[in-house]
Amino acid sequence: PLWKEGRRALLDEFLALGYRALIVAVKEDRLDPSLLGRALDSAVIADIEARGCDAYGEEGEYHTAVVDGPIFRAPITVRPGARELHSGYWFLDLEVS
Repeated sequence: PLWKEGRRALLDEFLALGYRALIVAVKEDRLDPSLLGRALDSAVIADIEARGCDAYGEEGEYHTAVVDGPIFRAPITVRPGARELHSGYWFLDLEVS
């Protein structure tokens, strides 16, 4: 159903609707681990695209955890935890506050 839509347009709509997602994993050979814990926003998306990666992460370049949005009763408050390299991906643990 969504696969026929433009990936960037879907991402822009997701953000415009008020969702907040944090980057919790990055593919080691594609993105820098400094992105871990950053909120997905226009600056981060521009950085991802500048590195030649898909803004939507459809090629597995990164993964997120959605912590807020219009369907949430309240935002999920998290703190960044440990970072670990495993199987070619950097992962960030999130600790719920």
